[in-house]
Amino acid sequence: GNSAIIMWDAAQRKTMTPVETNMKDLCWMQWSKVGPQLAVGSGKGNLIIYNRRTTRMNPLLGKHSKKITAGAWNSANQLALASEDKTITLSTEQGD
Repeated sequence: GNSAIIMWDAAQRKTMTPVETNMKDLCWMQWSKVGPQLAVGSGKGNLIIYNRRTTRMNPLLGKHSKKITAGAWNSANQLALASEDKTITLSTEQGD
């Protein structure tokens, strides 16, 4: 599978430069409702938090031991993730 994320700029009505994650088997993603972060999960349980303002990517290897299957951001900009490893994690916007 592709390891790049292609984003759409609604204001300019065109695709932006793809964001290369260098991570295979991307399977889940969600934008924060209150911050500039995009969380991306992989089939191996890894997580990437991409900041669209700074264009910085924070890869978090081994967040889960199996596929990340679901997640949600709360109003405090914390990220809850569920995984096939039967665990749930709660992280800050930096991934801590």
